[in-house]
Amino acid sequence: MATEENELPREVEGGFGVEPVRWLSAAVLCVPYIPDFLVDDLLFYFAPSLDGAREAYHSLPPAALDRWSSYFSKKGFRFHQSDPGDRDGEGPYKVRPGALRIELLESGRLFGPRPYLRLPDGAAEVPIVSLEKKRPLNPWKPQYIRALNFIKKYEPPRPIPKEAEYCLWEIEECGEVSGSTSWENAERILLELAEGSDDVQEVLADVFSRRPEDFPLGSEVYLRILGNAGDDGYARLCDLHSHPQRLKRRHVAVVLGKLGNPQGLETLIKLLDDHETDVRDAAICAVGKVGLPPDHTERGRMEALLESNEISHQVWAAEALYRGGDSEQEKRLIAFVKERDMPLYNMGELGHILQEFELVQAVPFLIKRLRSDRVELRDDAAEVLRELTGVDPELTSQGDGEQRRGAIKAWKNWWEDYKRNKRKP
Repeated sequence: MATEENELPREVEGGFGVEPVRWLSAAVLCVPYIPDFLVDDLLFYFAPSLDGAREAYHSLPPAALDRWSSYFSKKGFRFHQSDPGDRDGEGPYKVRPGALRIELLESGRLFGPRPYLRLPDGAAEVPIVSLEKKRPLNPWKPQYIRALNFIKKYEPPRPIPKEAEYCLWEIEECGEVSGSTSWENAERILLELAEGSDDVQEVLADVFSRRPEDFPLGSEVYLRILGNAGDDGYARLCDLHSHPQRLKRRHVAVVLGKLGNPQGLETLIKLLDDHETDVRDAAICAVGKVGLPPDHTERGRMEALLESNEISHQVWAAEALYRGGDSEQEKRLIAFVKERDMPLYNMGELGHILQEFELVQAVPFLIKRLRSDRVELRDDAAEVLRELTGVDPELTSQGDGEQRRGAIKAWKNWWEDYKRNKRKP
């Protein structure tokens, strides 16, 4: 039941300082609602012990406790606020990342079922007495009337499980509010339901095709689920590239790029000829994320984009060729930093590309940007330098000259050490 994995962190930061954490190989969180908090954040304590558990208590990291404290029952509050040495429980335990499933329980007309944790290896179902039976109101999540009007009237073209319907409602209700994270839990449930289910996949494609685009979060969620739901789901995602609405086609291009699957390349090539500029731009960017093999028939088109009037097109084309194996494009990507006097985020998010490929040869040119009088040039250069070097000197946007000189010195020292170490046999 428990698992020891060397690569997992051994400690968690709790209300009483750092506590050693033990790991569970898998578990199922059974609740009568889709929680707002991220379930991967959950910590569990078992009373009196894991092996003889009669009940379980949950906790969350300090950063999440204030926002989601309304989920604690009175018994949960008493347990959480007591000193670990006084608790009649064993923990904290954390489920291995990605191995905590969510299962929705059917609520009765009068009484909701108690949340419980189902442990692996035939262990008993352990009630989570610290977790409220009803989901508390989340003041961060407004009711998006237009989105809800759509989903209230929506009729699935095929029969799907009730919990899939709950997930569709949850995603539509969340809109674009960062304080609402229940859509991430809904996505997990839907992905599990969509894998191997032709009915659920067909409904997801239908919801995407018909929903309004006032709140585009849902569109990307549905496409992402399809793209991760096996070959059939991915094929459905690609088929949606011919949707008559411009924003829908753009979503398809964006998601294909984020998934990075070479199977989507032919669909993206078709979108490169779209009659709408923003769809073509999204397709070029996505090809950069997927990569273009040296022998691909569209290589000439990517090479032509290296001379485009749009700097973002040049960057994405270089990224596509570099990701496809053309090592010469590394010099071009670094030259963009050296020669272009504009923020990295205005050059096709060049900073992210430098970080992903770990192009440390750009470090001296990023350091040079720190001397600029333009704060936008300094800020994103500092952000990339932190990621490339692991050095994080004190440097704020409005930092004085002394602070900036200190940061430049720290990163220069790193660069000199890097060059010396590279020369060593």
